[in-house]
Amino acid sequence: MRKLALAVVLGSGLGGCTVTQYEPPPPPGLGEGCTAEVTCNGTPVALAHGVATPKDDAFHAVAASDDGVVFLGGFGSGTAETDGIPKEGHALLTRIGPEGHVEDWSGKFVPGPDGTLVQIASLAVAPNGDVAVAGYFIGTLQIGIASFASQLNSRDAFLAVFDAKGALRYVKALGNEFYQVAHAVAFDPDGNVYLGGSFAGSVNFGGEAALEASGTGDGFVVSYKPDGTFRWQLPVLGGGFQAVYALAVTDDGGVIAAGLMDGESSLGSLEGELTQGKDMFLARLDVASGEAKWAQRMGGSGDQLVDAIDISKKTGEIALVGNFRGGSMDLLGKQYTNNDMNVWDMFAAFYAPTDGALLRSAAFQGPGIQAGTGVAFDPAGDVVIGCTFSQQLQLGITVLQTEGALDADACAFKLRGGTLEVVWGHDYGDAWTQGITAVGASPKTGRPLLVGGFQSKLVGAFNGPQSAGGFDAFFLELSP
Repeated sequence: MRKLALAVVLGSGLGGCTVTQYEPPPPPGLGEGCTAEVTCNGTPVALAHGVATPKDDAFHAVAASDDGVVFLGGFGSGTAETDGIPKEGHALLTRIGPEGHVEDWSGKFVPGPDGTLVQIASLAVAPNGDVAVAGYFIGTLQIGIASFASQLNSRDAFLAVFDAKGALRYVKALGNEFYQVAHAVAFDPDGNVYLGGSFAGSVNFGGEAALEASGTGDGFVVSYKPDGTFRWQLPVLGGGFQAVYALAVTDDGGVIAAGLMDGESSLGSLEGELTQGKDMFLARLDVASGEAKWAQRMGGSGDQLVDAIDISKKTGEIALVGNFRGGSMDLLGKQYTNNDMNVWDMFAAFYAPTDGALLRSAAFQGPGIQAGTGVAFDPAGDVVIGCTFSQQLQLGITVLQTEGALDADACAFKLRGGTLEVVWGHDYGDAWTQGITAVGASPKTGRPLLVGGFQSKLVGAFNGPQSAGGFDAFFLELSP
């Protein structure tokens, strides 16, 4: 049976670092019902450890509402590749209330037979409390009485929207005999939904005309009204592989999309040229029409991949975190080099919301792998980055190290938004494999929210929880 217990319930208050209440077992040295001060430097102040079975489980998405509700999504009771990508498993969906009450919403997705997969890849919370759940499935997807089957055992994308109490508003399955994957979802202030991903073949997203992929796979952004009615769609086309991996909505009526372009590609007015590797793109779309207002393509002689973006509520700046390997990378004027094709290095870049111009950037390089996996601005305008690394990660004067040369640790660090000065950095893990898959920040408390999966023991978190055999899902909340 799945269990998910919150080890610590947090006190409220923006940026507060006081733990006010504990549920057994408390951290070492603290009794039940006590109050303790912790340092505001990324110290873990809450842990949720989810165990389903001795099989693999991992959270891949996190989102928080303005009133302090946190949602976690991923897959459970399944199996994953060595890189953590799920092959089979059931949906894993959890709600944590402002006072720490944990509700398992996974049962809203009826488990399918062995060999099926429902993977939650992205979550978003609307101002009215609605929750958008996006991802993909293989085999069957059933939510309530709505049931869908993927064709020829391929991956199909899905979007499900629930109200704040968990009642289903609508669900959409998007697919054909090829593959379709939803990677990202976002709400605007009016409750309209934006869905981004990749597809092959011909797919009807609800409009009068289907989208036709022109290469091995193309990207898409599609928008729906609060009741699920189709609004508009925009393809990212090219002869290679294109995908939309991240979405965010600005306060002034824009949708920011980021993803991958391979070879000659187009997105609205953006037309790429043949390159030596995989390139990234960043674009601003009009929320009403999907028209591309501006678009930037960032490339080089090697491969570059976007993993996550976020928008600062304080400045409007766009933060982009990703990885590069096998040559040079040009971030619109700032160049970095990693000539090793076998290992990824991590970067963080910040762009102007008006035209996508590069404001500042930093790369994090060293022996082994440094992979950025998530980014979130806090209310103060600072940015928290989630990552996974092997061997060594240099963060200013702080050096994080794994126990051995072949294992990987989860990691997180905080940068000052205006200077990129490292505020703090921490790693979590032992001699096995642990990873952060997504990052958020609570609008209510300002605290960083980390999710991922771990093998063996999550050293560095409360009580160093032990996995049940495979990968286990975890949620970690930090002090600012």
